[in-house]
Amino acid sequence: MKLSRNRNTGPVEISIAPLIDVVFLLIIFLMTITQSTYVETKPVELPEAKTGERPPQGPFVIHIMADGRVMVADQVQTQQSLIAILRAEKEVRADMSVVVRGDQSAPWGQVQVAMRACASENIHRVKVAVRRKQS
Repeated sequence: MKLSRNRNTGPVEISIAPLIDVVFLLIIFLMTITQSTYVETKPVELPEAKTGERPPQGPFVIHIMADGRVMVADQVQTQQSLIAILRAEKEVRADMSVVVRGDQSAPWGQVQVAMRACASENIHRVKVAVRRKQS
């Protein structure tokens, strides 16, 4: 078998048009996702259905205000009502996670109340929300 020694040693050209297309699509995708994460929901009257499934939801959020109020869904809760809400939510959500968002000047005891309420209902995926320190 005879191999040819003539190789094309001309300049190699790289087409960047497909790369620009991919980057452009990524930018559009990220802009769309960013906008959809900050959309606030408004209370609406939804129609009733005989069948259907509840869509998967994000984490359950408990807010601890600076004055020590514990709030869930814009309503002030006591420890007993918080436990009742967590119990009801746990029946609906199979794998429930809770995020505790406490004001930095809130009394730590109220955060402990929220965490104890989660522990009493055997909810072990509890996170405390913080913000990254600015450097």
